[in-house]
Amino acid sequence: MLRDIAAINASLDNDYGTTRGPNTPASLEVALLASADPADEITGGGYVRPVHDSDDWLPAADGVKTASVADDCGTPTGAWDTAQFAGLYDPVAGAWWDVVALTEPLTVTGAGDPVTVVLSVAGGSNFEG
Repeated sequence: MLRDIAAINASLDNDYGTTRGPNTPASLEVALLASADPADEITGGGYVRPVHDSDDWLPAADGVKTASVADDCGTPTGAWDTAQFAGLYDPVAGAWWDVVALTEPLTVTGAGDPVTVVLSVAGGSNFEG
């Protein structure tokens, strides 16, 4: 595990954002998950996986990299499964980059306003939604 904040920031900037390295995709999908298992993606009327682009990240600071925009996960037309985790997915490679617990569970009980999440990647291997 990286311990130095400068190294953590460099690692995060290499994985996400406009300074990403050549092995990082230009965009990733954001999936809301009922559990830590990526196969446990939520369902619900109006739920969509937003695409999170590389330019949607601020430079890493203090060991955390935060999105500069909120990702729109859709406008509910009915209840959704409760999301307790979120994941960043590369559909081209079929690979999950990070999956971690949300700061608090996301519960949608019926039709309503668009649902957005703001991502923060901490320590180079986890993110919070």
